[in-house]
Amino acid sequence: ALYQHSLDEHVEQKVKATVQNLLLRKRGFMKLRYDPNAGIYGDIVTEIVNPEDITLDRHASFMQNPNKIYHRLRCSVDELCAKSPEKEADIKRAYGIQRAVYSQMSRYITYFECWFTYIDEKKVPREAVCWFIPEHNIILDKIPNPNWMYTGDDQQDKKSNVLFTPPKPFISFNYINTGKSAIDETSLFDQAKPVQRMLNKRLKQVLDNADYVNGRYIASKQAFSEEDGQKLVNKGPR
Repeated sequence: ALYQHSLDEHVEQKVKATVQNLLLRKRGFMKLRYDPNAGIYGDIVTEIVNPEDITLDRHASFMQNPNKIYHRLRCSVDELCAKSPEKEADIKRAYGIQRAVYSQMSRYITYFECWFTYIDEKKVPREAVCWFIPEHNIILDKIPNPNWMYTGDDQQDKKSNVLFTPPKPFISFNYINTGKSAIDETSLFDQAKPVQRMLNKRLKQVLDNADYVNGRYIASKQAFSEEDGQKLVNKGPR
């Protein structure tokens, strides 16, 4: 069943794409989320996340739970209003929409999803998520981490769930990491770039030398004047 689910989700191709992001762009992320429209009863889907859209807490350490993970998202105004109906008036006001015509409601906008850890009144770390539009100071919604079954008792929660804490739904890929940061300090592209630059420079020098050294002109002053000869001779090869 798990193997068939991975085939349905094209996990192999998605992992390959994420690894390419890791090798070329120094970071790779996949995201797990519940999609109510997937399958007959809804299902968990795997997404390849553009590394440029992910921002980690600057103090996030290797193999640890980051305090905050920001995910930049994009959708139309109409879609965002459907996701946050109680904030529809604020959204329309923020983007200057007075009449909900298609040309305005189909406009694509950017908002953020933040998965974060906080300390509650009992001094216990908790997990939550919120959605917001930073440039307009609009909090769209905030809820406890939905990837968890809550019973009201911490010990019972650990028994009812597979994990001991609600997980942030991101899989972070690492390849060359010394343990200083959640993101690799370097990548294969970073390592190869200075070597390739040096090879390109040396190759250009070899080609330039060959162009200037191989071809030469020999002219007789008795045939024409030096001034006329300068018009025919390339000054590089002399």
